[in-house]
Amino acid sequence: MKKILNILFMLFLLLILFGCTQKIGQAKSVNMGATRTMPTIARSMHATTSLPESVEFGSPSDILEIDEYLGDVRPVFSKSNFDALKSTTIENMRKTKKINQYLKFPTDSGKVIFDQDERDIVGHFLYFADGEKLFEYELEFEKGFISNVESGLLRDLVFCKEDFTILGEEFDVGRAIYKGTLSITLRNKQKNKLITFEDEDPTPGSTDGKVFVDGNLIEDAMVNIEYQVRKTYDRRYPLQIILTKITYTLYSDAILGDVYVAPGHGVRGQLSEPEGMLTEKWDIIYEGLMDTGVNYIRYDAIGNSEYDLEFTNQEGIFYDHPLLSNRDTGFGLVYGDRNDDLWFTECMYSNRDIAYNIGNGDYFILSTCMANPYNSNTPNIANNNCYTHVLRFSNIDTINKIITFEDLGTGIRDINYNTNNTGYLVAGGVTYIIKKDPITNNLAIDLNGDGMIASELNNKGYGKVLIGQTGDGLINLGWQACFDTNNSIVNRTWPITEPTTPHAVGGKTNHASINIITLQKEFDEANNGEDEILNTDIIQRANNKIGTDTGVTARQGIFQGLFQLQNNRNIWQGLSKYGIFTEWYNPENFTDQAEDLTFEYPLSQRGAHVFVEFKT
Repeated sequence: MKKILNILFMLFLLLILFGCTQKIGQAKSVNMGATRTMPTIARSMHATTSLPESVEFGSPSDILEIDEYLGDVRPVFSKSNFDALKSTTIENMRKTKKINQYLKFPTDSGKVIFDQDERDIVGHFLYFADGEKLFEYELEFEKGFISNVESGLLRDLVFCKEDFTILGEEFDVGRAIYKGTLSITLRNKQKNKLITFEDEDPTPGSTDGKVFVDGNLIEDAMVNIEYQVRKTYDRRYPLQIILTKITYTLYSDAILGDVYVAPGHGVRGQLSEPEGMLTEKWDIIYEGLMDTGVNYIRYDAIGNSEYDLEFTNQEGIFYDHPLLSNRDTGFGLVYGDRNDDLWFTECMYSNRDIAYNIGNGDYFILSTCMANPYNSNTPNIANNNCYTHVLRFSNIDTINKIITFEDLGTGIRDINYNTNNTGYLVAGGVTYIIKKDPITNNLAIDLNGDGMIASELNNKGYGKVLIGQTGDGLINLGWQACFDTNNSIVNRTWPITEPTTPHAVGGKTNHASINIITLQKEFDEANNGEDEILNTDIIQRANNKIGTDTGVTARQGIFQGLFQLQNNRNIWQGLSKYGIFTEWYNPENFTDQAEDLTFEYPLSQRGAHVFVEFKT
């Protein structure tokens, strides 16, 4: 009986034990299940995510403009940009210290320009003038790293076991000595490389520190080690060094003069001391200008006595029309061709009567572009989203009251006029008023589409129009004469100085100033509060010749050039801050052929692609 009871008791204990085991197993399963409920994608991203190998200075919201310093766009790169700049932790006196690293770029050096380099190659480059700061590399010891000094040796720094990550390579501290001058040597065991920083002045910003790579002084670099020397009451360690920051600076020194980095190349390859980059893991790469798409504007020389203007309007319609002539006109330099005028101004007499200035065969420009101060006195008006058409007055049928026009981009257009000698022409969805002189059959046209012809215009614009082209740039053809000195309508219209009133004659000039205008609102930044104006003076030469002596210059803004190509001495090139690429063809003998000018106008501001790149 006793044996039976013992057996039953043992079975009871086994049942209890089995039940507890099941509960424990169930508990473990719940915990594991909870772990498995972590989103798979999150865990996967945490395990595999790595930062990019290259990061661009510019971005879609803040492009790196031509002639803009790198540091103005992105002054600092850190661990948030590159794994190679990750923070490192080291232990000291039983405390863990974090070391952060930063790559910094100045706001007064390093920019993309158009220039002729030290080898006379013309193009766009990432540029650093000789002696300019290239970059700063900073190691920051959070809250300070404290090391006891024993016979000059910073024992806590030397004996720490952790490696430093320096610009993508692993280093440890090979040597750290303080004897009036603090000297720290970092060692890359894999590459057998030594970097030594020496500085006797711990003042922030001091510039007397020296840098050695494998024992060789980097002449174009300096280091500032920020530290404090503290006395202690410990006989063995009477001094402590509190290390807060190491700032390394490298200055530009090219193999030949200034640093010019061509597209597809890096800064390292241009330096006389590439070891100054400290490691081989990284570089500053220039990948060229942005691909924005372009539109072409051309001042096309017709022989040696005339120019045509070529452009594409904002509807995508291409125009090629007479611009200026000095070919047997009898009046010197005129707007238009040898026989017929080009009109871009609504004319009126001093008594504010309409002047019928457009004769049969003349060309004229219709455009709704208005911008202060070029053809309007209205403050803040800057309408460059506009329609431009170039037409020719081809014929008039006075019996059937039909006027025939040729739109040089789209074809023939007929309109009817009424008994009041008034008609309406629609172009680009805009209605333009046309009035016919009942005696001469010449026309007065509302060229700017504001519903008026000259009589109510302000003194500034007097009905002058601007050309709007693809890319939202404007073309200003200058100022043209409506009247001669007798206040009679001119037989031919010539360039004049800017008039002070709508009916003023203006002084006749022997040149026409043609401007390509980019309004400041089109820039990524404010462009110093001004529009960019590229000016070309087309001049009257002797013997009925015509041409341009200087190509293009900046009346406002920045234009770099023109530079003569070494492989073609007839070609000169330049680039504006907005990114307008210009090519001037200057023939050796302009008695037979005048100079050509071609502008490659970007559809939006053309920035530059510059990257910091780390190798994996």
